[in-house]
Amino acid sequence: MVQFIGCLIVFGGDQQEKVATASPLPAPTDKLAATLPFRILLADDNTVNQLVAKRVFERFGYSLKIVSTGLQAVEAARTGNYEVVFMDIQMPEMNGYEATGRIREILPADKQPWIVALTANSLESDRETCLQNGMNDFLTKPVRFAELETCLKAVPRRN
Repeated sequence: MVQFIGCLIVFGGDQQEKVATASPLPAPTDKLAATLPFRILLADDNTVNQLVAKRVFERFGYSLKIVSTGLQAVEAARTGNYEVVFMDIQMPEMNGYEATGRIREILPADKQPWIVALTANSLESDRETCLQNGMNDFLTKPVRFAELETCLKAVPRRN
């Protein structure tokens, strides 16, 4: 069964184009959050992407905190004790690279979140740039359910 879950924004140059997408949703019994109970922060400035991500994470049993800027991401990470941060690269005020750097600077080692880059850029060089800038993992938009599940299963557990 395929259900419509919204639309995603495809970035290209200075234009934003809405693209309707139909994606199969995981079965309602697939509650990954029951076995991997993470506090998750999503930093993305696009409201449509935020709504789609919220629905996807809810299907896996997660609720998440959503912020719209890099500065908000840094503050939320500083005060929220998140295990996982999904970080858009292109945001106002402070991009995802800068926000990741600040989070790495201000949080002690035992409070560092696993930071996953979210980007429409899908080249191997984009992945390397994200990892070189302190991110732990990399997902391209639109995010596929299997890739998100694999990503969450790779997150190390805090003691």
